[in-house]
Amino acid sequence: MFIRPVPRGTTTIPGAELAATQIGPGADVVLLLAGGTGIGILHVTADAGKLGIVSDANQNGLHPESVLTSMVKHVDATAFEAFAAARDGDWKRGILSLGLAEGGVDWTLDDFNRDLITPAMKDAADAARNDIINGRFTVHDYMQDGTCPR
Repeated sequence: MFIRPVPRGTTTIPGAELAATQIGPGADVVLLLAGGTGIGILHVTADAGKLGIVSDANQNGLHPESVLTSMVKHVDATAFEAFAAARDGDWKRGILSLGLAEGGVDWTLDDFNRDLITPAMKDAADAARNDIINGRFTVHDYMQDGTCPR
């Protein structure tokens, strides 16, 4: 498969138009929730002097100082758990979902976004993370009942 680089400033790449429709009415941060749209969202937010939050893997370095953070999925931790269960004779088919407490997901802070995150922001993120892990805040799982809370 050949992927042709697309110059910044264009809205022909996935996610670019979506980001532009968020920035137009005044969004300062655009959150990506579909992996394939990330490049377009990051191009448009960087060009507009805004911030993007991306998912799946650490993409902070793609547009340094324009990616507020990356929400990472540690698929390696999930694979390790599955293989360890198989090794121990406890493997069961189905979905294995690891959250914050199990090290399956997290947010990133590195040299590419460190100057964008204030100590108060980091403290708030860490507090929210701990509240989720300790059960003080419950994250609704859509896959459990097919509904979104109101």
